[in-house]
Amino acid sequence: MTWRTSLSVKNASLPYNCGMNDFAAVCPPLSLPAHTRACHVLLPFSLPPAELARDLLRDLSMPACQTLLSHARQHALPAAPDYARCLPHEAQLWQALFGPACHALPAATLAAHWGAAGAQDANAAWFVLSPVYLHIARDHLVLTDARQLALSEEHARALFASAQTLLQEEGLVLHWGDARHWLLRADAWRELDCASLDAACGHNIEIWLPKHAASQTERRWRKLQNEIQMAWFADPVNEARQESGLPPVNALWLWGGAAQPLQAQAPALQVRQGDALLQALAACTPPNSANLLLLDDSLSQHALAGDWGSWRAAFAALEASLFAPLLQQAAGRAIRLVLCDERQAQVWEYQSWRRMCFWRRPDWRSLLRALPQNTRAPIAPPAPGADVRDVL
Repeated sequence: MTWRTSLSVKNASLPYNCGMNDFAAVCPPLSLPAHTRACHVLLPFSLPPAELARDLLRDLSMPACQTLLSHARQHALPAAPDYARCLPHEAQLWQALFGPACHALPAATLAAHWGAAGAQDANAAWFVLSPVYLHIARDHLVLTDARQLALSEEHARALFASAQTLLQEEGLVLHWGDARHWLLRADAWRELDCASLDAACGHNIEIWLPKHAASQTERRWRKLQNEIQMAWFADPVNEARQESGLPPVNALWLWGGAAQPLQAQAPALQVRQGDALLQALAACTPPNSANLLLLDDSLSQHALAGDWGSWRAAFAALEASLFAPLLQQAAGRAIRLVLCDERQAQVWEYQSWRRMCFWRRPDWRSLLRALPQNTRAPIAPPAPGADVRDVL
């Protein structure tokens, strides 16, 4: 696994033992609807780097999570190719909602949800535009995590109005979604291949910029991007952010664009922790489906920042809010845990009868075995009566 170079690494030294209480009670305990028969749990960035995993998990007591993992049937999904335009958790989410052929966020669904004019037009091509901060490195630009931009709605609307004027002059339609997600209608750009925010985050943007078979389409977007960047350079919003010690909003990231409609048999999506875009997707899914897809995005910002102390604390907080209630309510339901990093997704399929396998101890061995490029010696079975912490 190759992790991005962090631009805002906090204290990543070991042991990771600070801030645990800061993540307690962030989210109320899970309560599954009575009609739920299958629960699919998707956890982005929940697989730690193999070289740090043992240190991150050492002394971390999460009995419900460990029981689910150690008693489940585990298998890996195909790894994402190099330079994939979306990450494994995104592919899992979009394909669950929009079908196996979907490899980009269908922005048309968001356009309809947010009331954009022309959203129901079958010939329309919609994309998501996100205001971002591009960090200027020595010889390239790096996309930073938009979750940490701290962009207020007031400032976002001011920048939106500025960009909207320039885009309208080019015959493009810009629609407000929320402070971090705007919608762009550009019918002629239907075949534009865009990378998601998380896929490009932390990387040199050059290879992640939108691609099109017709190079003039790429050049047109870059020209518009440059015009917007120049307009925002001296914008009062960025002057105010600079005075407050915040990074400037100096670019837009174009992503999404798939046109697939929501599947008729799509699961109900419940976003435990996530942004307004994910909440909007959840609002589009059937609420009474017997299949429930749970998404918790609380780990992403810490992994993308390389802040593994905060990642560990946020992961530990999932024990009370997610794993323990899920284990308690597993009877009669099929549970599917999907833990992801930036290259792979690992699946654990659990049913309550599997707890009859009493010889399986609740520990982290199943998770550690699933990590790639783990060159350390295999984990030996614990001696009778040994504490599982001695094994890690």
